[in-house]
Amino acid sequence: MAGKLSPERIAIGFAVLAGLIVLWNAAAYPAGAGYDAPSHQEYADFLIQHLRLPVRNETPEYYSPPLYYAVAGAVTWVGRQAGLGEPHKLGQLLNVPMVVGTVLLVIGLARLLWPDRRWLAPAAAGFVAL
Repeated sequence: MAGKLSPERIAIGFAVLAGLIVLWNAAAYPAGAGYDAPSHQEYADFLIQHLRLPVRNETPEYYSPPLYYAVAGAVTWVGRQAGLGEPHKLGQLLNVPMVVGTVLLVIGLARLLWPDRRWLAPAAAGFVAL
């Protein structure tokens, strides 16, 4: 059993665990219930509806980098076209690959920076995931 628990498997396990936690959260938590969720949703919708970046006083999140919001707005638009009751749920689900990708990036960076310290990558992945 001990041979099967390699540092690499544990690190990937943390990435999977983080993805499952975020997936559960996206499925269980209402899309607009976060304290600043409506302003983020407004920004994402603004980008898709107006096809431009907002300026001060057009949306509360006008200063945020637009890439994530543009993708979230696009999947929300698809959800509306498909007739979903809560199209912003798709924006929440977009967080799953983002979180898994972040944990995998941390694993890769830890391996790159400290190749001789095999247990540092799973430790870093666990820290980020939990």
